[in-house]
Amino acid sequence: MRAILSVLLVTAAVGCGNSTPPAEPSDEEPQPKVVATNVEFTLRRGERAALDDGSLLVTFLAVASDSRCPADVVCVWQGDAGMLFRIESTRAEAPTVVDTLHTELQPRSVSYLGFTITIKRLLPYPYSNDEPGARDYRASLVVTKTEG
Repeated sequence: MRAILSVLLVTAAVGCGNSTPPAEPSDEEPQPKVVATNVEFTLRRGERAALDDGSLLVTFLAVASDSRCPADVVCVWQGDAGMLFRIESTRAEAPTVVDTLHTELQPRSVSYLGFTITIKRLLPYPYSNDEPGARDYRASLVVTKTEG
């Protein structure tokens, strides 16, 4: 009996010794996509973009509201979508701004440290029988240098 128990313990120890530890979860955020000024770009919810000079980061946080008229319905008003964006600079002294931009209402753009970030469109457009889910949203933006 003792011999069987010894064999089982040795087998268990050898089996445990050959196992690899589970991979540690990564705390690294995905790298932001690099964009240029005056060029329209698209962000998915949660995605970040960095200006090619590294001075500005824009993150599409969420769609706060979406009352746009479905594409297959006739409405009195086209409706509006409000999206939350985090805008930050690589300069340590610059504040981080979280702002709401709209597809139809104001503000459609925000100025930040010599740049203007403007929303161009939000996709997909809703249909009466199929509302977009949070993961489906894509915001198209353009960043321009502010004159002056």
